[in-house]
Amino acid sequence: MTDGRVKLADVARVAGVSRAAASRAINGGYGVWDDVRRRVREVADRLGFEPHGVARALATGRASVGSRERIEILVIDPDPQALSAKPGLDAMFAACDVSATGVLQALREAGRRVPDDVAVVGFDGSALAEAADLSSVYMPVEQEAASAIRRLLDPTLPPPARLPTALTVRGSSRC
Repeated sequence: MTDGRVKLADVARVAGVSRAAASRAINGGYGVWDDVRRRVREVADRLGFEPHGVARALATGRASVGSRERIEILVIDPDPQALSAKPGLDAMFAACDVSATGVLQALREAGRRVPDDVAVVGFDGSALAEAADLSSVYMPVEQEAASAIRRLLDPTLPPPARLPTALTVRGSSRC
């Protein structure tokens, strides 16, 4: 509880769960048993935890910080010591924009400059990438999934056409 503010990590530690589980429990996400959800929320109330509005907006890619809509936060706990083992690393491609923001944080903590020392690219093309000045690949995954399901249900269908994919280059990978 540095700086006097109760953090999600504090709630998770006291409740005996991971930060990701605490996040899902507080935000009504999937994959959390009801008794765990209840315990996490009780601990959060007892400690006086209040979600950080800006962090929540960045994690979800939504600009409406004070809204009451249901949102989910995925907490990344990067380890800068993974980075010290690879001093020659000059680029990272993350599986999603949320992971890429964790990479950006880990690089900062390790004293590596983005993009001067290491270029970073995410995958999703989300609003989070835009907010974090993160280069990102966009692919219409919903259309890909629908096409795959149609083909699974009817294997006689012709192979699907290629869907558009786009790389948006931003500050995290400019040289």
